[in-house]
Amino acid sequence: MNHTEEELSLEFYHYVCNIVGSDDVVKTRRVFFTIMDHVNWNGVTTFISSGSKAEGLDIKGSDFDTMLVIDCMQCSPDRIQCYFADARYSLEEQTVFNRMRQRVGLIATCKNLIIRNVVFNYPFTLLPTELTRLPRVYNFIYVPSVVYCHVILFLCFHHLRDARGKLTARRDLQLTIKERYFIRHDEITLKIVYQCLDIVKALV
Repeated sequence: MNHTEEELSLEFYHYVCNIVGSDDVVKTRRVFFTIMDHVNWNGVTTFISSGSKAEGLDIKGSDFDTMLVIDCMQCSPDRIQCYFADARYSLEEQTVFNRMRQRVGLIATCKNLIIRNVVFNYPFTLLPTELTRLPRVYNFIYVPSVVYCHVILFLCFHHLRDARGKLTARRDLQLTIKERYFIRHDEITLKIVYQCLDIVKALV
């Protein structure tokens, strides 16, 4: 049986539709992900769905990716991310690297930019119960890494009923906070570290 090119094209189109979906189905999938991006927008973070699923293809091997654009952040000329919490500084003046280098020196600045905060996502399954009272930033709780290490050490001694170890861990935590060791100087971070200290003091 001979088939014309038009008939072959139609057969192939229907074959693809059975696997991928019709043109309307693909468009509907794309609209769904676009709506999802708008619903997830929280005034600070813009969500952008990508990948073959967001393009309307829902077949074996299709992937889905999400890109986040944090609207309250921009990059300074030296490519270090800046928060615009303090409007007194221009983008040029907010260059984090240069400001930190002038304040604490090159080596300490590099360490601070490399060592990141410990971040826990809701429902905070891995976060110790004692720390669930910490302030949340949207659905996250973050703690400066060195502060978190001292708090975890303290909690270990606490559950082991080791009074001397608890006192040593508390002293190290207080010293870390006093010297702002790997601690950002923004208001939210300082609130978090002092609340960690309050939690520790309450358990001594």
